[in-house]
Amino acid sequence: MKRCTGNAGTTNNGTPCPIGNECTGGATCHTTLIATDKAQSCIRVWTSVDTAVNNTSQSYELGYCGQSAALLNKLNKPTQAKFDKWGNIWVSDTDSNRVVRFPRNTYYRMDADVLIGQSTWSGTATTNLNSPSGVTVLDNGNIAVSDTNNNRINIYPAAIATPLPTAISNATPLKVITASDCAPNLKDPTRLVNRGNNLVVTDTGNHRVLEMDLSTLTGTPVTTKRLGQPISMTRLLRSDWTESNKVAATTASHALTNPLATFLW
Repeated sequence: MKRCTGNAGTTNNGTPCPIGNECTGGATCHTTLIATDKAQSCIRVWTSVDTAVNNTSQSYELGYCGQSAALLNKLNKPTQAKFDKWGNIWVSDTDSNRVVRFPRNTYYRMDADVLIGQSTWSGTATTNLNSPSGVTVLDNGNIAVSDTNNNRINIYPAAIATPLPTAISNATPLKVITASDCAPNLKDPTRLVNRGNNLVVTDTGNHRVLEMDLSTLTGTPVTTKRLGQPISMTRLLRSDWTESNKVAATTASHALTNPLATFLW
């Protein structure tokens, strides 16, 4: 994302660059890169990759690299980090069973200001998450979270994604998605990508990628695209299938096996 970067605390620091890339208040427009360092339990941020060279040091980190804990300023094995349209950073903090948001005016090891889920336990209740592995914000502001070990996608209201909300926790989702019109039973969904108000889901356990229309949250979501899953893994494990048939099914150009990430460009 291209964001205005300047001194921490300035009003437009971290905001998306306006049309024409003319930032105000002494800030300048740069492409910001965020990377989830899962093994080190932190998010690494480079605020000016336009001029970066090999081995450029990070600008700052979110969480404490090398330390893991379920605290406001620490993370535990994060798996996905995404910008929203306001420049805030959302993180699926997988091993803490929560999603956290860092405000757009971020700085070194700052506290998260929004929590979704419980940091001390997992569960199946709608206010709980169990090893969430993906998060994104739709164009209408609603937050989508892949609640991986609960085999569902939770959609949370836009009110908690606005630029400067009151810090909250234990949010109740607007909708819980466990299937779509032609794709029953999500299994271990992981990374998420938004395309407008459509949601692209990496449905890892079902060896497929789905795109769902979430412009309305009534009824069962409509699947607009489905990639992969030409042959179920149950069928692949049948004893009467030859090895050559198994190889052909899993390596076909339309097949996927345990996909873990999806990107759009």
